[in-house]
Amino acid sequence: MAKLPLKVDSFVLLPNFLLFLLLVGLLVYAKSSGDVGFLKRLFEKQQAELMYPLKGSLILISNFLWGLPTAICLFTFGILNYVSPGHRANLFFLSAGVGLGFTLLDEVSRITIYMVLMYKVPKHFIALLYGTIAIAFILYFWRKILSTPFLLLIVALILLVVSRVVDLSPLSHQETPGRILLEEGTKLLALLNLTLYFWLTCRQEIIKVLAQHTSF
Repeated sequence: MAKLPLKVDSFVLLPNFLLFLLLVGLLVYAKSSGDVGFLKRLFEKQQAELMYPLKGSLILISNFLWGLPTAICLFTFGILNYVSPGHRANLFFLSAGVGLGFTLLDEVSRITIYMVLMYKVPKHFIALLYGTIAIAFILYFWRKILSTPFLLLIVALILLVVSRVVDLSPLSHQETPGRILLEEGTKLLALLNLTLYFWLTCRQEIIKVLAQHTSF
């Protein structure tokens, strides 16, 4: 793959650097002050309270970063399907949008937790199911993915795997700053890179298709 232009590199690196800096700052603060509860509250799914106005703020950002690429992919599918109904990339963006949308629904509605608690479905089985679907998506669209800034996708998937492994391991019961950020912080970084990946990929595809169908 050709090297990304400098302005695209900056577009990718700057938000990653700022988010990483924020996570490191939170880790240093939690370890130096011993206030693990503050860090834990940032990632709690409950709504903010008067006493803790930042409660759940990073979870809200996480959900936003699930929703943004969902909207981007579905919008791109709508544009491409209108301009070029038979375009071979249409299914790629539709599948990505639907998959991301369902994952967002799971995160917000806590479908996985409900299935684990109510129906005793093993978390490992659900994680395996999600992983199988992701692998099937990659294998089916691998040619398309290779024409995109796929390194961002690889980084995002690796970080999501790390987050999921921590969640499924005995470490998930440890209320330490390192464990919290290893699970939730890596997921936040993964979602940022997933959003950047689909933003760049969708923009690239729309520009290419419009150039083919527009005479200047």
